[in-house]
Amino acid sequence: MKDFKKLSEMMERLRTCLMPGRVLSPLEVAEECKTLKGEPPVNTYVLSASLSDAVVKQFESEIVPQGLRFTVIPSTNRLMVGVATIQAGGLQVRFVVPFSDEKSIQWIDHSIAKSQLTFALDVVEKKQVVFVGASATFAEADALRHLVRSSATLDNFDVFGELGEVVGELLVPERIPSCLPHFAVNDVKLVLASELLYKPLPVALEPGVSTMLH
Repeated sequence: MKDFKKLSEMMERLRTCLMPGRVLSPLEVAEECKTLKGEPPVNTYVLSASLSDAVVKQFESEIVPQGLRFTVIPSTNRLMVGVATIQAGGLQVRFVVPFSDEKSIQWIDHSIAKSQLTFALDVVEKKQVVFVGASATFAEADALRHLVRSSATLDNFDVFGELGEVVGELLVPERIPSCLPHFAVNDVKLVLASELLYKPLPVALEPGVSTMLH
């Protein structure tokens, strides 16, 4: 039997240390960017997040060195979590993507095929979006595709339990090595690129009522 009170507590705990983000499909990118000046990326999946102007300016800078790293972190159970990290100087923004639904699988398949990762950084204060893209290398791509599909059958309760463990690790600056030589990581922003935390629970959690989340 699932403990839904515990599930709700886990969701709230994760909300306190994660910034909201999304995986956008090519169609969603086109729709979201209709009102933007300039041309958005075409036919590509994007990881998006709302960040402060001070953070985004570091990725717009022409003098601050930038780097990128992609990591897959397994939990102690079966959840596989992708971490797409962009770095500017000593600042890392870590996009956490739990491979728990079809959209996350499509994103990694697309990224492997394109050898590219693309990010949309939404500047909260200015209502502007800055796109950051870079070539990415995915070691043992076929094995990676198979591996991430192993966690797509977990239900939400199991995903939240496993995700909490991984997030705890990722709050530590040293967990993801610096993407840049001569720059130590001294600031970490953690983004959950998934709609898991930001949707209402699909059932009414009434006292004495037990049901399954899917």
